[in-house]
Amino acid sequence: MQVKKLRHPVDGEDYLVVANQVVDGPSRLASSFSEAERAFVRALLEAIAADEDSALSSHAAFEVARVGAQVAEVDAAGAATGACRQVRLGAAEAERVLQRLSEDRWLTHRPGEKNYALGPRALAELRVFLGDLGGASAKTREYLRAAR
Repeated sequence: MQVKKLRHPVDGEDYLVVANQVVDGPSRLASSFSEAERAFVRALLEAIAADEDSALSSHAAFEVARVGAQVAEVDAAGAATGACRQVRLGAAEAERVLQRLSEDRWLTHRPGEKNYALGPRALAELRVFLGDLGGASAKTREYLRAAR
């Protein structure tokens, strides 16, 4: 765990964030999101990071849920089998997840055309993941540098 202070580039507010820097079994188990919801969150974060404004409209966020995301199949021991399957969320599920991500500061929800942006928790805890995305936009890379 690491405590970080950052100024959020979207709202200009200062935040103290306790960030888990290790993705391990216990941190995965701590998530109360279902497998489909986790896949949606990952696809949503990737879409936001790739956007030139580092933000998505509500419509685009719901489209990510409708299209779905690939999830790797695992065997009983938790090892990847090499097979994948597509998982999708319905509109009500997606709305509930978006609301929770906003409340927990993984996303920043703001009025306007592109109203979902990376929140302070995403910038603090997912900096490496977001930075490693090959398609991260210049704006996302700028936000990640500012959040160090």
